[in-house]
Amino acid sequence: MTQAPTFTNDDGVITPRGGTGNKTETANSLAKGGLRRAASKVRLSKLVKANWIGVDASYNEEQLSSPSPNPPPSIELTDTANKTSIRLRGNGDLFTYLGQHEKSAGLWIGVSDKLPGRIVVRAGDAQGRVIIDAADSSISLRAADGSVRSQIASTADGCRLQMFDGGGNPFAYIGDLGGFGGIALGGDRGFPGRIELLDQSEQRILLDAASGEIALFKDSQQRIVLDAATGDITLMNADCAEEFDLMDHDVVPGTVLVLDDEPGRLRTSDTAYDTRVAGVVSGAGEYKPGIVLDRRAGVEGRRPVALMGKVFCQVEAESAAVRPGTLLTTSSRPGFAMAATDRGRAFGAVLGKALTGLESGCDLVPVLVALQ
Repeated sequence: MTQAPTFTNDDGVITPRGGTGNKTETANSLAKGGLRRAASKVRLSKLVKANWIGVDASYNEEQLSSPSPNPPPSIELTDTANKTSIRLRGNGDLFTYLGQHEKSAGLWIGVSDKLPGRIVVRAGDAQGRVIIDAADSSISLRAADGSVRSQIASTADGCRLQMFDGGGNPFAYIGDLGGFGGIALGGDRGFPGRIELLDQSEQRILLDAASGEIALFKDSQQRIVLDAATGDITLMNADCAEEFDLMDHDVVPGTVLVLDDEPGRLRTSDTAYDTRVAGVVSGAGEYKPGIVLDRRAGVEGRRPVALMGKVFCQVEAESAAVRPGTLLTTSSRPGFAMAATDRGRAFGAVLGKALTGLESGCDLVPVLVALQ
């Protein structure tokens, strides 16, 4: 097999090494040595333009000066003061361009309207590949079996992203959903949709189409659950509270409060059997408010006050022991409750019932708040 010649540039003419630069000799030498043993003539020559080299399967001077209706495929290498490029043509149409354009470097594939651009990156002999296709304005990722697993494509209204399972069924979609930008996960042909939002700890938000639930977690425990199947909203904490402005800013959770003379404000209780009793500061012990009304972020001097439900309350048993079910009222001890032993005075001054007992002293006692 004849070895293909090597080339030098002699006064702008590309010739076989050792040749004279004669164009006929160049053509004959190339025909003998061949570019990959091409059956047709191959000619390299500095023709038509300065700083231009054309390589094609059957060029001659007449075709370059007066192109035929069906020019052959060609490769063009240009080097001028403004741009350097490599161009590929088929039937005279430019379909690939690599080089400088408008002060930037770029690669264009499918420059001609007759040949849409397409880039395929394959994983060796396997079918796995990445495809960029200008015909449908899409980018596709394919698995080893050739099936599409994800695709980004333009639409009439914008763009969409789809993901597919091993059976070719779409299970995730981001894009236009009936005129709205949306996210759709799952579907009747795939597995149910599920979204989990996680942080670096155990806190998360879960949206589960299989159970029809939206759940909020903290420390791996569900705290709030919205259940579509039952229509329930489940709050894992204890009481229903409402924020109030307090006269005393240093009150602690479990403190008994009463209405102050200034409208809308509460203060620490300090009178036995006070009919102005309003509730207990929420958040003491293991009971936290399940819902807080009228919360105002960033406002100082406000505290959530338990109006109903379970709450830990400061209780003193110095005057009388407290049993489960004992009615509680305000005490003369500031911020504490006590057993309501005088039923006549207790009317309108009861804040709730004790859930456990206290034989003596002072302590936090779980109380079922029920003003009466």
